[in-house]
Amino acid sequence: MSNFNIPKTVATYLATSHTPYQIRRGQAAASMVDTAISLGIAPNKLIQGTVLKCGSAYLMAIYPANAELDIESINRRAKREFKLCTGAELKDVFPNCEPSALPPVSQAYGVHAILDQSIYQLKDVFFSSGKAGVFCSSLGRDFIDLHVDSWHGDITSSDKVAFSYRSDLRIPDEVLKQTIESVDKLPAMPWIAAELLKRRNNPYIKASTLAEIIEKDPSLSAQLIRYASSPLYAYQGKLESVEQAIIRVLGLDFVMDLAFGLSLGKSLRMTSDGPLGLKAFWNHAIYCASLTQMLCNTIEPIRRPPPGMGYLAALIHNFGFLLLGHLFPTQFKYLNNIAEKFPDQDISDLESEILGTGHNQMGQWLMKSWKMPEEIIEAVTYHHDPEHNSDYSNYASLIYIANCLLKRHGIGDANTTELPPELLFRFGFDEQQLLALVDSVMDNHDDLDFIANKMAA
Repeated sequence: MSNFNIPKTVATYLATSHTPYQIRRGQAAASMVDTAISLGIAPNKLIQGTVLKCGSAYLMAIYPANAELDIESINRRAKREFKLCTGAELKDVFPNCEPSALPPVSQAYGVHAILDQSIYQLKDVFFSSGKAGVFCSSLGRDFIDLHVDSWHGDITSSDKVAFSYRSDLRIPDEVLKQTIESVDKLPAMPWIAAELLKRRNNPYIKASTLAEIIEKDPSLSAQLIRYASSPLYAYQGKLESVEQAIIRVLGLDFVMDLAFGLSLGKSLRMTSDGPLGLKAFWNHAIYCASLTQMLCNTIEPIRRPPPGMGYLAALIHNFGFLLLGHLFPTQFKYLNNIAEKFPDQDISDLESEILGTGHNQMGQWLMKSWKMPEEIIEAVTYHHDPEHNSDYSNYASLIYIANCLLKRHGIGDANTTELPPELLFRFGFDEQQLLALVDSVMDNHDDLDFIANKMAA
């Protein structure tokens, strides 16, 4: 690797320690964190050092840039009274480094260090080289190996520091409330969706009646026939009408829910690209719906929730993103860009920090305005909450499981791949069984991708 622009002391220390690293250079901004963000470096992966002094002893506290240093916790541990160093003292101890860009490898300068415990959980890290605008990146374990003789412990407060995302895009509570309550701004439920909703609970509806409603929208009809004709269902004949697709392949209940979800999606449009754009939205929706339907079918019949409703709930569980893009396009564009820069950041945290609200809350408002069934409202509201449990929470929990499984394949916005044991027990699942289900979904990726692309077009 090149050590261009790295202070010689730092470069020599990394070389003699046999630490692999890469260089990232950017235009120095108002702060080290601002520079890192401009390079797409997430604050929780940016490691910084603060130098403390007690008498003639120096100590560097090393911690992630999204945390706040708790000097009192260090003093309690060390039984000393460390205080922040002055600028003049920093220049004496780190003579070839810029004070605003101190490298968190203090051993290179003969200064002992204490590491925050959270650093041990990071797979990869970034840290200043000692030169403003120039960062080193390495594996987390290699960075830890540089500090084998250092202290470690919980040296940061539990509160995270808010960083300089664009505060002008935050949606004030009163504006959000007025917008949501304004009937003329919320998209109306499409006519076909409203007609289908009226007939959802009619046990006597005929395939011909359902087909007649759907065929009033030629593009929706084409999507359903294309879906039923895909290799996913292995139907060998030729389908020429929605009624044939219902009777021969998909079934009445499933078509009711699928057509309902597809027609709802047509009422909201936004940008196509990015991790939150239409392409990614429908890709995630189709995979999640397919897997959630399989999960429903796996539950023993006496406790099984209707699989068609499970498909619908999963298909529209992230509709809050569509509403956000529909009502607040400027804020959505910025959130989409930030999510692309920081793919490892929890989307719910980014929404809260940047916008002051989240897609689950936006989706809940939309579902309530459309007078959707309570099971759907809860799926849209609580699909990120594994602990939520109510009379209507089955689909929210199943979608949570599906998203954890899909995240292992790089699909969706789940913040973990871990499956909560209490949810597995609740539905009678075992992990190996679920891994087989998600593998079967991924085996059909060509067909699912084709369907998702058509829906996003």
